[in-house]
Amino acid sequence: MSHYTSVKTSIKSTTALLQALADLGFGTGKVRVCEKAEQLEGYHGDKREQTAEIIIPRRHVGSSSNDIGFKLQEDGTYEAIISDYDKNKYGKTWMGKLTQRYAYNNLKNELSDGGFFIESEHEEKGEIFMQVGTNFGG
Repeated sequence: MSHYTSVKTSIKSTTALLQALADLGFGTGKVRVCEKAEQLEGYHGDKREQTAEIIIPRRHVGSSSNDIGFKLQEDGTYEAIISDYDKNKYGKTWMGKLTQRYAYNNLKNELSDGGFFIESEHEEKGEIFMQVGTNFGG
């Protein structure tokens, strides 16, 4: 039975988290969002003591994998819950990509909510550059 590790994040926006997961291949139908935290499932279909509100079911993680979860914390952040077995593929590098896609989507959402839009964007050496415009008169 694989042990689960919790990874603290600064992720707060459920919408931006789901968008980031979709950007990494876990789009519609590959992520379960639960109103109330549910137990994660292990490789053999066994229920684990760890619970999460956002779950990537093991069948979408990979063969011989366990569920990956995102547990809402009291401070409003999500903590990633990843089994030791799955950390080979979904460890530090994957979490880095997820965090980058989260920040990107969260910024786009906040810009849109504030009446701004992205005029152009490009990527250089792993960094994303945006030119932002507004619909305000002026």
